Amino acid sequence: MSMKPVPVPELAIDMILYATLSDAQKCERRIVANLCAHLHGAGFALIGLHDGDAHNSIDGATLSLAEATRQVMELAFTLTDCRIWFRKGKLEGLNGLAKAVILVFGNGNGGLNVIADHSAPNPDPDGWNAAMAAFDVRQFA
Repeated sequence: MSMKPVPVPELAIDMILYATLSDAQKCERRIVANLCAHLHGAGFALIGLHDGDAHNSIDGATLSLAEATRQVMELAFTLTDCRIWFRKGKLEGLNGLAKAVILVFGNGNGGLNVIADHSAPNPDPDGWNAAMAAFDVRQFA
């Protein structure tokens, strides 16, 4: 499914860590920003990021999509890997309808392999699997 690409937010962490971003790093940022927009369009709000040690909450249900995406990306791109969490509906926390996307930065293929894995519930009452299947990372290469 083709979607209109969203702008990648300027990240403060990039200005601190990098003089310039590689093409692969730019691709990873395009993919993550557009994944957040795609899942938002399918009704999934960002609810946080797990950095391997702790869960960092993000209130994607009340923040604008741009601000929630910027917040998750500021955290994510300080790491080598993380899980970003999404939720459809009103359940709180990491239970019930929460779904994860595992990101691994520098995972190869010019940044296209940044999505290393994701939740795949069976049954899938809220359409998560279909939403993930419809997202084509190659569109953002």
